[in-house]
Amino acid sequence: MPNEDKPDLKGGHPPAVKVAGGVRITQRRPSQSEPDTRSSEESEARHPNNAIRMTISGAPIRGDKDFPTAAVKAIHSKPLPLHQQSHVANTHHIQQPKK
Repeated sequence: MPNEDKPDLKGGHPPAVKVAGGVRITQRRPSQSEPDTRSSEESEARHPNNAIRMTISGAPIRGDKDFPTAAVKAIHSKPLPLHQQSHVANTHHIQQPKK
């Protein structure tokens, strides 16, 4: 006998429900997460106020030591063109026979 506590599962989820017009829709699972009932004072007491640590590719950020201002300026400064390049339109005309 099938267990009445567990519904029939097809592929790990309940089967779709057929509604008017033959359209099948899935049933959403009820949320299993419980609302946070702790007060903000309790959560602050559990987690001391630490500075937020950010990482770049898994390494901690050390401020300007990682990316010095001079290095960033050198990367972002682009050389200006010495002369204006003329635009030449390459029109390709394909000869095709007339009817």
